[in-house]
This record gives sequence, C-alpha cells and structure tokens, in this order.
Amino acid sequence: AEHNDGTNFNGWIRQYSGAVNVKWFGAADGIDSTVAISNAFKNSNVFIPSGIYIISSSILIDNDIVITSDNATFQCDDIASITPMLDFKHSMNITGLNMVSLADAPIVETSAPGDFIQFDGYTVVDSISAIIDKCSFTKAKNDAISTGLYNGTGNNVRLISITNCIFEQNARYDITIENSNKTICSHNMSQQSSAFFDHEPSGLTNKMTLVIVDGNIVNECQYNAIQVSASEAQARGEAVISNNTIIMGTSYNPTIASKNAINVRTNK
Repeated sequence: AEHNDGTNFNGWIRQYSGAVNVKWFGAADGIDSTVAISNAFKNSNVFIPSGIYIISSSILIDNDIVITSDNATFQCDDIASITPMLDFKHSMNITGLNMVSLADAPIVETSAPGDFIQFDGYTVVDSISAIIDKCSFTKAKNDAISTGLYNGTGNNVRLISITNCIFEQNARYDITIENSNKTICSHNMSQQSSAFFDHEPSGLTNKMTLVIVDGNIVNECQYNAIQVSASEAQARGEAVISNNTIIMGTSYNPTIASKNAINVRTNK
C-alpha cells in the first residue's frame, strides 16, 4: 500500500475499523492541513475532530466518501484563490463541517471563482448522490455549493440533499444546481447572501423528476431568494416550494420565481 502518513507509514500498517481520522495524517488545529486532509480524503470514511484547519489549495476527492465532522472548520484566507475548496467527483455525504473564507465577499452577482463545494462528476452517472447536512458556508465569492456546472456533460445526479445548513454572506447563490433527478433543500438558513437557491436544468440528458424546497429561512438576500426552472425540452418534473420564510431588508427585494413548475405554495 502507498505510504500516506496516516494508515501506512514507515512500513507499518495501522489497524483500525470505521472512519480514519484526519489527525492521523498530520492535520492539526490552526495549521495548514491541506495535504493531510487530501490524503485522508482518499479513504471512504473520514472523521474530522473539532478545530480550525487551514486550507491553502483546492482538494480533489475522486472517490465515494462519507465525511463526519465534530463541528470542525475548514478556513482559507480567500476562497477565490483556491476554488473550489472541495471538488467532488463521486458520491459524498458530509455532516457537521463549517467552511469559511476570511476575505469579505461582495454581495453582487458575479461569475468570479470562489466556490466552497463543487460537485459535478466526470460522466453521466445516475447512481451518485450528494448529501450535505448540518454544515455552514460563509463568504463564498461565487456559489457556496455548485453542482453540475463545469463538466459540460449534462450529468445527472441521483439525489442532492442539502438540509439544516447555514449560509452567510455568499456573493452569488448559496446553492446552484443544474442536473439532479431529485433535489431536496430543506430547513436551511440564509443570511445576507446575494441569492439562496437556483435550480435550472441544462443538457438534453437531464431527467429531473422532483425538486423540494421546504422550510427554509432566507433573510435579506439581494436577488431571487428561490428560483426553480424546468425550461429544457427534456427537463420534466415537479417543483414543490413550500413553507419557506423570506425576510426582506430595507435595500433588498427577494422573490420566489418558478418557470414550468407547480405546487408553489405556503411561503411568506
């Protein structure tokens, strides 16, 4: 096995069951832990103890992975210089991880780099999924979570579920999704980001069947709070936008917009 400082080092093989710990690979509170975390993420089950871990370059995760965090924080000086912080190419499940950029993010529509999580996959694969729960994202300079935007394949993810997360002061959308068979965005809170949620299928291979945006609180966003579009020829499905609370600020005008979607109800 390859030497990795965590489970294989100096000819010794670590005996363990369950998740690997990023600290086995050299990650530590308050120091640059990019290489250590990248090595840990080559495993399928990873635990991150509490602490602030400095990330100085983008980390590619090219395998299925479950990440469980004890309220740990991944911190960078400026997300625009390392975007995306985490680049997933296969199924992933993340719980309890905070991601923050120290540089202020202008609350304007922008196409500049600056994502925390990018999830697209290399090819059209209906079996992969992305599950993000109890995480937080602060001061992204583009979208905090971006899926299906960059690979040009029109790939379809089986399930995207983003729940119980906190988004603060992100410069574009908190969540942007292009291609997913089923999307659940539920019980999240957004505070002073440019916009909260955008689902707009693209590519002829898209098989969107259901989008649920329910029980979210959006406070003082500048543009569309929630936007769902099913405009592509083969993007047929149902959007349920319900029980969301949109709180306006004095200089903000958030809206809920839907195109070719049904069951937009019970929002305030």
